[in-house]
Amino acid sequence: MTISYALIAEYAIKSTSDEIYSTQVISETSCQKTLRRVIEQKIIPKMMNHSVRVFSSYDKLILTHEMFTFFIKKERSSTGDVFYVVISTQDQVKHRVCWKMIDAMSQSYHDYVQSNRKNMINLTPLMKFHNDPNNDKITKLQHEVDEVKNVMMINVDKILENHKKMHELIAESDELMRQGELFVKGGKKLKWAMIKRWIYMAGAAAATATVSIGTIALTLIIAL
Repeated sequence: MTISYALIAEYAIKSTSDEIYSTQVISETSCQKTLRRVIEQKIIPKMMNHSVRVFSSYDKLILTHEMFTFFIKKERSSTGDVFYVVISTQDQVKHRVCWKMIDAMSQSYHDYVQSNRKNMINLTPLMKFHNDPNNDKITKLQHEVDEVKNVMMINVDKILENHKKMHELIAESDELMRQGELFVKGGKKLKWAMIKRWIYMAGAAAATATVSIGTIALTLIIAL
């Protein structure tokens, strides 16, 4: 976001029939002959052309020329002189900031006229002031909101990460519980298998003992 050039110029029509006019630069941020010539020969004359898109009854314009965007305002001073306030940008600058600087430049010109043109206008401090985003309350607030938003996003990421870890811990706990249940079930099955085997072996032993006793008894009876 950068305002690259600013200019205040007075405008006078010498001949309405021949469309001859003159401009006198009152103040500019730096001597840029190319931009100055474009403004004098192409930008300011378009304020008289009703075919271009204008704002507020033809006293404000936003025009583009090659790589530049021009914000221009036409006013009349308390003495009746017509003057133009122009700024140019080469990148995306918020319109609100541009028009705010235009208004500040306009007020500087009115103060200059009221001082009988003794207090010269210095546009460089105005341009530096409006190029600093910290001097614009809305932009500054937007930056603070963006910073808070970034902190909130970081905190949300941390919460989601902790939530993921919590889910992983819960999943691990569920898996351990499932394995524990399988172990308990396996232990019960083994216990019942051992009991059944013991009962079977005890029954078999009892049957063997009964047969053995019967055989001995039969042998004794035969012997007698």
